[in-house]
Amino acid sequence: MVLPLKKESISKVVDLHKQVLGHTLNARIGSWFLEKLYEETMLAKENGRCFVSFEDEKVVGFVSICLDYEALSSRIMSSLTLVQKIKVSIFMGSHFWLIPDFFKKQLFSRYIKANMPQPYPMVLTIGVDSNQQGNGIGKQLMHEVKTSFRKHNLTEFYLDTEETNEQAIGFYKKIGFDEIARKYGNVVLQYKLN
Repeated sequence: MVLPLKKESISKVVDLHKQVLGHTLNARIGSWFLEKLYEETMLAKENGRCFVSFEDEKVVGFVSICLDYEALSSRIMSSLTLVQKIKVSIFMGSHFWLIPDFFKKQLFSRYIKANMPQPYPMVLTIGVDSNQQGNGIGKQLMHEVKTSFRKHNLTEFYLDTEETNEQAIGFYKKIGFDEIARKYGNVVLQYKLN
């Protein structure tokens, strides 16, 4: 069963996010940061959405999207308090080996803003419990994504993943995405809605 994210499910989604996307910078910063992202950006509903797949009350998958990436980026930065910004800075300073990843992420964001249509509707994250992969959960989540973007009269949307993530790239292409760019270690894929 796929449902919109509710506040009471955020911690379960964060746990799964850390399990399946633990290598990402946002996950490495910590659970508090992911909880902030999901609560501030996904529950606000004017730009972000998150859909959660449940099996017997257990979160087995999730997908988050935004209608406009630039507006979402601005909202994320403005939602952080000064203390939280300092906390992120301290984390980055004490994990200096992640600084190149941070800068690559910033360069990639600038590339998106400069080279892609604005607004830029996109899939932010998608994750499926490793024990549930191959059971159609990813396809169900992407169905919700398509439905949501269609409701907003969009004709296309995008997502990106690391170019080393061949399994994800293969899945996205299999369900109808086209690769349109490679930049800063990322692959950008586009889905055209009928």
